[in-house]
Amino acid sequence: MIKGIILLAIFTVLALIMGKLVSKIKLPSILGWLITGMIIGPHELNLMNSSIMEAQWFHILTNIGEVLVGILIGTELIVEELKKSGKQIAIICLFEGMAAFILVAVAFFIFTDIPMSIALVFGAIALATAPAPSLSIVKEYNAKGPVSKTLIPLAALDDVLGLIVFFIVMGVVSGGMTGESVSIISILMMIILPLAIGGVTGIIASKILKNKCSKLETILKVAILLVVTVTIGRYVNNNILSINLLLSGISFAAIIANTVKKDRLHEIMEAINPIIGIGLVIMVINLGAPLDYNLIFGAGIFTAIYIYNSSWNRKNNRFLCRW
Repeated sequence: MIKGIILLAIFTVLALIMGKLVSKIKLPSILGWLITGMIIGPHELNLMNSSIMEAQWFHILTNIGEVLVGILIGTELIVEELKKSGKQIAIICLFEGMAAFILVAVAFFIFTDIPMSIALVFGAIALATAPAPSLSIVKEYNAKGPVSKTLIPLAALDDVLGLIVFFIVMGVVSGGMTGESVSIISILMMIILPLAIGGVTGIIASKILKNKCSKLETILKVAILLVVTVTIGRYVNNNILSINLLLSGISFAAIIANTVKKDRLHEIMEAINPIIGIGLVIMVINLGAPLDYNLIFGAGIFTAIYIYNSSWNRKNNRFLCRW
């Protein structure tokens, strides 16, 4: 365990250095973090192998990272601000999400010799989003404007939509093969439970953090509350139902953002931003490590379809944000 933690610390430093080098050629630092993950991963140097990625302490760290990314999203979900662009966000989420689902499913059905049920599974997979990369770019460039303001809450809605569509499709497909019915309640609980966990700890946090205190005290209070949130989430995940802790982080931070004063919220975020930054780097390394670039390039038309679909969605996002 100690050796693994030391190695992960070294990998994080290497990723930060690689990010700085990549930023010198006017590209986002996250590309350097991702490349670092691919290089040290099992398909290249095999330094970050299954013994690390399957270790319990690493799973706990990734759970903490999920909550930290959720906090980054949740602090932007201020009700007064959402009232101004809520309609746009909902339209974009439905349009880009369902368009990705339909386009990929149809493309796989037409261009490959697979049944429609399996094509729908590929379409559902296409909805899966990793908000850490997008949010790291917004954070790095300190982007302010209609697109970035729309992107952050959109990341939350995308995650919810992706969960709903994926598990409904998987339930229908597996139900068609096994004869078992789809449990809509279980699917809804995958969203409600993590939001409730973060909501409860967020209410407690808002009472504890509302009064000004030193930077160190703020960090310690947030760290304790973060550990409590992750511990409850992991218990639910391991014993009751599989949940996404990103949603817990979102509701945790959204409660705080809407209940403490604006200047105090700024102090809280200023104190924990370095921790969130490290969490983002570790999350991106974790995303990059399992990637096998040989399979990516060898996928041929599938890679082209996914890249085209992603680019098409981004164009529509820009159009709808201007609208």
